[in-house]
Amino acid sequence: MNANDLSLLWDKYKKTKSIELRNQLIEGYLWVVKRVAFKMMKKSFALFVDRESIEAAGNFGLMQAIEKYDPDRGVKFETYAVRRIQGAVIDWLREIDWV
Repeated sequence: MNANDLSLLWDKYKKTKSIELRNQLIEGYLWVVKRVAFKMMKKSFALFVDRESIEAAGNFGLMQAIEKYDPDRGVKFETYAVRRIQGAVIDWLREIDWV
């Protein structure tokens, strides 16, 4: 899915809040979750969690980012989503940490 397709999806999604459109946006931005997971795995997280688990937690962050993103603020979605995804992963790591 190219940037133009995603832009059109954003326009439609913001008007309708359709679950189908939200799911298409999620599919279009899964690469962001994978990139964040890869970068987080490079930082010592690989010692106690696997990449798939990090990606699963990151998917929740991506969903939250899509729900709360406001394109009128002038920030690229990818920039906004990276922070939300990282936060979701860190929150998940805190939940599973026994210390």
